[in-house]
Amino acid sequence: MSVIATDTCRIFCQADTVPDAVMMLLASYYVFDLDYLRKYTQCLGFLQQVVIGDAYTGIKSTKFKHFMKKFKSDSE
Repeated sequence: MSVIATDTCRIFCQADTVPDAVMMLLASYYVFDLDYLRKYTQCLGFLQQVVIGDAYTGIKSTKFKHFMKKFKSDSE
């Protein structure tokens, strides 16, 4: 059992692995048209780009941009 918690709701779902739970988390934001909580935007934006392959279009900090550049170069 996994619990996805936002500032306005809690969603209980079945996820047997961590990758499944992450996918459920990201999918919940899309399905319920929720915005990422401000303090988690950079982390969730990273997961959105890397796990789903969907570019994160929200506001990106300088640290986020630097991290993504390094991550991409290390992944190649």
